[in-house]
This record gives sequence, structure tokens and C-alpha cells, in this order.
Amino acid sequence: MSNSNKDLNNKSYNVSYKKILLIFVVTFVIILTLAILFYININKDTSRVIKGHVKYVGDDYIILSDNDSDTDYLIDVDDLDSEDCCDTGDVLSLIIDKIKNDKDPIEAEAKNVKVISKAKKEEVVVEEKSNKDNTDDNSNVDTVTDNVISNNKTNNNNNVVSNNSGLNNNSSNTQNNTIGTDEDVISYFNGVNNEVDSSKSLTESVKNGFVSVVDFLFYGKAIKGKTFDGLSTSAKLKVLKLGIVIDKKIDSKFPGYKSTLSSKYQNVKSQAISKYLDKTADVCSHNEDTCESAREDLKDLKNNFSVTWSFIKDISGVGISKLKAWYEVWRQS
Repeated sequence: MSNSNKDLNNKSYNVSYKKILLIFVVTFVIILTLAILFYININKDTSRVIKGHVKYVGDDYIILSDNDSDTDYLIDVDDLDSEDCCDTGDVLSLIIDKIKNDKDPIEAEAKNVKVISKAKKEEVVVEEKSNKDNTDDNSNVDTVTDNVISNNKTNNNNNVVSNNSGLNNNSSNTQNNTIGTDEDVISYFNGVNNEVDSSKSLTESVKNGFVSVVDFLFYGKAIKGKTFDGLSTSAKLKVLKLGIVIDKKIDSKFPGYKSTLSSKYQNVKSQAISKYLDKTADVCSHNEDTCESAREDLKDLKNNFSVTWSFIKDISGVGISKLKAWYEVWRQS
């Protein structure tokens, strides 16, 4: 090979090497720039002063609601350096830092906590009493409803859910005045769930099944001669979760169907979640064996059915003590 050819090859090699090096440097600079911008973006404005009120106080945390944005922040009690902090209803001024927006509710560290005003005890008591009155009113309604249902069942079993084709709801139990078991009711719910899964169109059986499920869960109707109140706690939790599953599938597969029904069939998810949290909070407060499985199912609802903290706290008619009990269950699931 001549010297001229060698020189040409060397020059070509040098040019290729420089191109590769240039591409590498440019790529590295771009990646580094993006990383810096990302870091700046997630950390910008993380430290700021807010004014908010304490929604409720846990053993090792408080939930603080920003008065301007209505955003809830979970703050560790160790960050609360003010001597007279904190009680439910207190208004605080503080600096929040290291905000974790990916948490639900949002977590943050607190600094320079100042109590602007202390809550008046009667304000909290009034809210709790108002919620208790609502609960008592609902209990009275439920009692009247149960009496009516009992009378109707004695006379002609009008409140027993009728047979739905394909759902294996054996009416012989009702005709013989035989009360079904928890497993019978759970089996019925599974049957409705499976039929909704397999149906390519909105059949009368699917419609009847959905209505029967809602009426059973919330309006005192019976399935297999058994009402919701007659179920064990474990069975109640299972059918409530199945009710949420069925409701979501109905919305997904047959959008618009529920709008053709009366208003009591519209908000199944919020009603079922409310009942589910009530039952779970109750069993977990008594350290019952059902607690762990209830929390596991709640974890599944959180991950797959958009049961976020924002959704839970927006359920209407919930007082401070109940919301706190719900949160304790929700955060441990």
C-alpha cells in the first residue's frame, strides 16, 4: 500500500473517530441537561409557607388542609415544634418542604410551625354531634325499613329478589321459608359478576342482576331469603367488594345504562366504599381476624378501582371521627 493511501485511510479513520466522539459528547450533554431540568422541576417550589387547618390528629401524624388549595398534607408529629400544637380544628402557619406528590395524601416535612388560632371545642363537638344525628336518623330509617321488609316477607315475600335467568338464584329456599347461607349469597354475587363478564350485550338478566345487587346492599332486599344485615361481617365485606367490581364492569361495558335508572343506582361505588370502610374500621378496632383480609381487599380496591384518598374524603356526610377512622384503615392497607 502506498504512503498516500495510508495517509488517506488515517484521515478517514480520524474523521470517523471525531464524529463518533462528537455524537457521544452531544448525547451526554443532552442527557445531563435533561437530568438537571428534571431535578430542578421536581424540587422547585418544594419549600413554601402555607396556612391551613388541622383536619384530624393521629398517633404519629396530622392531616393538614391547605386553606388556599384545599390540598391535604400528611405531616409527622415530630415536625411539630410548637408547644400548643395540635388539636383538630387548629389553624397553623408553617413552612412545608420535601413534598412527596406521589403519596396519597401528599406527604411533607414541616418547619417553623406556628399556631394562629386554637379550635373552639364546641365547634368540633357540634360537627361530631351533627354527624351522629345523621347516623341516628339513618338508623331510624333502617329500622322502619327493616320492619316493613319483615312484614312484607311474612305476608308474601315481596322483598325477595326474583329469579334471574342464568344467575342460579334458587327460589325454592324462599318458597319453603328457608333462609340461605352466606355462601349462597356470595355465590349469587359471583354469578352476577360472571354473567356481566360473559355478556356481549345488555340482557334483561344482567339488568336484573345489577338491580338486585344494589337493592340487596343498600335497600334491605333479600337474596335467598337473606338480607345484608343477616350476613356475617366477612360475607358483608366480600359482597361489598363484589358490588364495587360489578358496578365498575357495568359502567365499562354498558356505559349509559345506569342513567336510565333512578338516582339510587347511580352512586354505587361511593355507597359501597363507605360501608366497606365502616365495616373494616369496626373489625380492625376490635382486632378481629377479618381485619387482615379486609385490608388486603381494600389494598386491591386502591390499586385497581381508583379508591384514592381524595375520593374517600369527598364522600359526603362524613364527620371528623369517621373520616379519621377511615384513614387509619386506608393508610394501613
